[in-house]
Amino acid sequence: MRIFRAVLPFVLLGCLPDIPDSGEAGDSADTGSGDTADTGDTGDTSDTGDTSDTGDTADTGDTADTGETGDTSDTSETGDTSDTADTDCGAVYADADGDGYGDPSAPDNECDDTGATVADNTDCDDTDPAVNPDAAEVKDRKDNDCDGSVDESAAVDADGDGYDSSTDCDDTDASVYPGAKEVRDGVDNDCDGAVDESAAVDADGDGYDTSSDCDDADAAVYPGATEVADGVDNDCDGMVDEAAGVDADGDGYDTSTDCDDSDATVYPGAKEVRDGLDNDCNGIVDG
Repeated sequence: MRIFRAVLPFVLLGCLPDIPDSGEAGDSADTGSGDTADTGDTGDTSDTGDTSDTGDTADTGDTADTGETGDTSDTSETGDTSDTADTDCGAVYADADGDGYGDPSAPDNECDDTGATVADNTDCDDTDPAVNPDAAEVKDRKDNDCDGSVDESAAVDADGDGYDSSTDCDDTDASVYPGAKEVRDGVDNDCDGAVDESAAVDADGDGYDTSSDCDDADAAVYPGATEVADGVDNDCDGMVDEAAGVDADGDGYDTSTDCDDSDATVYPGAKEVRDGLDNDCNGIVDG
């Protein structure tokens, strides 16, 4: 019975309801971390993070949208003004011969061009104005029309004087062509449309006019004539009788034609007489 009395107070204590007392500090254990999580409803203060919602002020960062005035970067698009300073002006080409066709090997830029240039670049010889894609092909050993072929459609040079029928006024005579010397022969030698206009007169008819004949009154005197011992410059070389033989007998005939230069009665053309001599130098005595 003594034992029962000793235990009874403890049994009674165990049956009593919890007294909400500050002694419920044991509740601190009861408040297990879960309850603190419940008070975490105060985490609604994090809901007051709607203040971060008032971060709609950040939304008023639409002012950043006014950064669309970043269209000022768009004003760099007005850098189209830099377009006005555009250096890509297109290519031009040197036209050294002035025929209107440019040299493909000499490109330039029209922005800084200082010389004679054209937009065309098809000239195959920019040193010759007669050579370009629109030129006529002539027989001159050049590719006049820049088609890659030489003299392919040019006329024939029949007389071989270097000029075809497109420029030669007589392609059957090799002494007649543009630039030939004009002589007095009734022919337009230089193809300038005039006959004998600048040729000197050939008074003695030996084929040489006064421009080369040293005695145009004597048909036996002209360049290339045979020099004879007659006191005359027969061949017009400036020397008299230089190549002729000596005329020992003074009959007018030297040893080149006189069959006896010791007898003045014997010479070509002398009268033949019966004297046992070949007076006329015809190879026959008294004949």
